[in-house]
Amino acid sequence: MKLFSEKRRPSRGQDTKELPRLTPEAIAKAEQSAREARSRASSGRGGAHAAPSHAAPRTASARAAVGVSAEPRPRRGGRMALLVVVIVLAVLCLACAGLGIWAGGGETILPGVSAGGVNLGGLTPGQAIEKLNAAGWNSEDDAAVHVSLPADVSFTVTAREAGVQLDVADVVVKAYAYGHDGGAFKNGFHYLRCLIAGRELSLYDADALDRELIASKVSAAAREVVSAMMSESLTVDEEYISIVKGADGVSVDEQKLCNEVADALLAHNYTTIDCGVDVETGTNLDIRKLYDTVACEPENAVYDPETEAATEHVNGIDFDMDEAKRLWEEADYGDVVRIPIIVTEPEITTEKLNSMLFADCLGQKSTSLAGSSSNRINNVRRAAAAINGIVLNPGDSFSYNTALGQRTTASGYLPAGAYSGGEVVQEVGGGICQVSSTLYYSALLANLKITDRLCHYFGVSYVPPGLDATVSWPSPDFRFVNNRDYPIRIEAAVENGSVYVKLWGTDVDGSYVQMTYSTYETEGGFGAITYRNVYSAAGALLSSNVESRSLYHYHEQKPEEPEEPEEPEEPTEPTEPTEPTEPTEPTEPTEPTEPTEPTEPTEPTEPTEPVAPQPEPTEPAV
Repeated sequence: MKLFSEKRRPSRGQDTKELPRLTPEAIAKAEQSAREARSRASSGRGGAHAAPSHAAPRTASARAAVGVSAEPRPRRGGRMALLVVVIVLAVLCLACAGLGIWAGGGETILPGVSAGGVNLGGLTPGQAIEKLNAAGWNSEDDAAVHVSLPADVSFTVTAREAGVQLDVADVVVKAYAYGHDGGAFKNGFHYLRCLIAGRELSLYDADALDRELIASKVSAAAREVVSAMMSESLTVDEEYISIVKGADGVSVDEQKLCNEVADALLAHNYTTIDCGVDVETGTNLDIRKLYDTVACEPENAVYDPETEAATEHVNGIDFDMDEAKRLWEEADYGDVVRIPIIVTEPEITTEKLNSMLFADCLGQKSTSLAGSSSNRINNVRRAAAAINGIVLNPGDSFSYNTALGQRTTASGYLPAGAYSGGEVVQEVGGGICQVSSTLYYSALLANLKITDRLCHYFGVSYVPPGLDATVSWPSPDFRFVNNRDYPIRIEAAVENGSVYVKLWGTDVDGSYVQMTYSTYETEGGFGAITYRNVYSAAGALLSSNVESRSLYHYHEQKPEEPEEPEEPEEPTEPTEPTEPTEPTEPTEPTEPTEPTEPTEPTEPTEPTEPVAPQPEPTEPAV
């Protein structure tokens, strides 16, 4: 029997004397000791303080003495431990995967998940949205950074528009996805994490910060600041004149401001950032030029016929030039200097005028068209339509000829009876004087200023003596001025066999006018004196003045009317009107037909100053 294999044969020079032979009992005992040693080594591997009771042979000769081969045998204990670890890990992985599969298939948010301090665990997405809304999470619209720059320029960036604040629905989606959108192992791990420590979701997404949005807002604000400060912009409000103190150059560090806004949003530091600018020295302010530019007198609102409403009134502006100079000198370059102003509101503001426009009828008169032919009624109707709707602002002048234009057949006027050169003739436009006379009477009652008026050559029947106004083309004309404080509007039309005129405006004090007249005899005719009597709202006489003196001639010839059509426009009118009885030469002046005369004598038997006859119109139309 060989004690050494070929691989372990001793080399030359080694002691090769034959070892003593071992009995079977010794060999069995040695093998038993070796097994025990291996077992103890395996179980105590790594234990620095574990010492075996019987040390295994450490040298080749010792191993040979006990009959142990020099080739070490595999350690079965280490393999067993590794196998156990692998099995345990496999079981854990399978358990985690199974848990992940179970959790990922659920319809509720994992337990322990919360957002913004609100516990969402065990809720469906719909229930989670309701709970967040009830907690007021969606009301965090004040999460914003405000930026203030010179020249009263400012802007705001909210966390929501910058993308760092999630919407309620986005938060719920994020909460439900945790433990549902991964693989089996990932979902299982998330589930275990929620059970052990819970999971608080952030309401903000720092990676989603929209820096381009911030940069665009910063750039727009910087341009506005530079434009305002470089142009020395001037603004005037109800209290101040605001002007930037002479900056020749202005610059804004846009990148620095962008970083400040982004940092504030990411840190949830919702505050106001005051951003300064770099300013180059400018020039001094010309106070006198500023005063001439800004200071003005108040201007009343007036009626605009195009918009049919009041224009914008202008407030008067004034300021102390010495105070303005002091404020300017004390300000730094780039500062907005605010100079106090004195504002004077006009008497008639836009709001006041709109509320009072054409609210009151200031004067009206209606005259009968009885006995008029259809041609004459046509002319009266066209004349009334021409003046209807005309608006006169305070100070505006009205011209009857301008309003109607030349009366021609092309413009729709027809031949009708008229007075011309002391005779009664047929003339295109005959009858339009009835409209001008009715308007004249209404203007007197509205207490307007008459600037041009002439009586007829013969008396007329549709208004009292002295209250008519003849017209022809191009003269004479009838003119008056709106001398009241508010606009007036003319309303005129033919209705129910009469022509009427109403003047609408604003009655500020309730005063009113009554017209009276007296007549007297002249050679070949008669004269009339009219009086304008102004009364207060309480009925007290405020003034009584002579309005006009008129001279008329008698005539026996009546105007020749053209043949009536078979179907006249006004069937109610008689086909052959009877002429009023010509007045006989009175020995005494006729009594006034209107209200009683003023206290002063108004019934002279002879005019105190003979009135020269008025020139006859070239082509008057009745």
